[in-house]
Amino acid sequence: MKILQITPHLGLGGTERAVQNYSLGLKERGYEVAVMSINGAGPRYETLKNAGVKVAAMQTDEKECRAMLNSTWDVVHIHRGGAFFQLEKDILEGIRERQNCPIIETSVFSRRDYVISPNVITLHLHLSEWCLYKWARWGVGRTRTQLGAVLPYAVEPDHFRRVSVQVMRDFRAAVGIPMDALVIGRVGSPADSKWDPSIIEVFARLPPQINGHPVYALFVGAAPSVKAHAQHLDSTMKGRMIFREPSPDDLYLSTVYSTIDVFLHMAHIGESFGMVIAESLLCETPVVTLSTPLRDNSQVVLVRHNECGLVANDHRELLASTQRLLTEPETRSRMGVVGRQSMVSKYSLARVSEDLEKIYAVAREHTADPASLAQRIEAMNILTSRQVTRFFDVGRYGVIMSPVKSALFKVTHSGNLYRLFHKLKAKRNQWRRS
Repeated sequence: MKILQITPHLGLGGTERAVQNYSLGLKERGYEVAVMSINGAGPRYETLKNAGVKVAAMQTDEKECRAMLNSTWDVVHIHRGGAFFQLEKDILEGIRERQNCPIIETSVFSRRDYVISPNVITLHLHLSEWCLYKWARWGVGRTRTQLGAVLPYAVEPDHFRRVSVQVMRDFRAAVGIPMDALVIGRVGSPADSKWDPSIIEVFARLPPQINGHPVYALFVGAAPSVKAHAQHLDSTMKGRMIFREPSPDDLYLSTVYSTIDVFLHMAHIGESFGMVIAESLLCETPVVTLSTPLRDNSQVVLVRHNECGLVANDHRELLASTQRLLTEPETRSRMGVVGRQSMVSKYSLARVSEDLEKIYAVAREHTADPASLAQRIEAMNILTSRQVTRFFDVGRYGVIMSPVKSALFKVTHSGNLYRLFHKLKAKRNQWRRS
């Protein structure tokens, strides 16, 4: 089977890592895989190339990209935000005009595209039940012609695991963290939308010592807004905060995750999946995360309240949950072990690649029949958009909303209002360009 993966970038983000993982996993299973980046190359370009995957980026390999788009494929799999983007539309419609292979979309943010024809994309994959629910609710008039299903990102358990005590000791000595310190921390892409500066306030409100252990913070890839917020702290608190730049080195990241006692997750836009959460749990470091039900909120699906960590519904709960785990080493250890088991069983590259392989196969058989395709996918115990709206329950993930937030949740998940919002947004953009 010949498979073309299309991605916006090949940088260090979670989507790019997922494309890399999918491609390498499928290649190991004997498929011919090619990867095309709509924008430029990045660190994962060389990783894929060195692994024997054919890879091209539009800004640097225009000729190779044109050849890829004009080639014959058994499956085309695009990874995108979901909302309308002209270049993506042109690419997908061009492929559909030339051949009748299944075109599968991983909708990273589960946004609706009301411009592209419903017949272009065969199947819309989403990274969690939460994402699929949003997409299904927003699908006014398209629920019968467009099918969605859940297929999460894949993680590599062999690349992320807890490092030895000696490696942790050496790392702490190198960055200036005392051996007996309790450490909260966060790893992420250095984009303001992926962080919340309030994480600095949470650290500032923690006691400087807990059970006789000094409390430190370790942030890797912190956004500029987080670093700026930290400048307002006094010199004593600044001395207990360590900032490091992002890194593509999985061993280095495993050392960071292992050094952290509690992974503190806060993001303005929430998470459509949460690769850094999965990596932290693979290293047996439990997570405290802030629920963001009015935005992306898949972080609560990965953490699963009281299993792999704790879900907080506001900043007060977040502070209390963080302090609780810092004071309970046995709870941290238990949640860390459960977290790794959960990530391996649900999101390992072997497991997800197997499901993806099956999805490709049934999509090829039922390209023009969404109903038959839905039945086949549901028979594989994969959740589809036909099922999700019937039993979706935010409470199962530890999410509790006030009456006001609950009302806002209903409004923001109204298909008619969502489509109206995007029509007005499109007209505004058109007016600005004119």
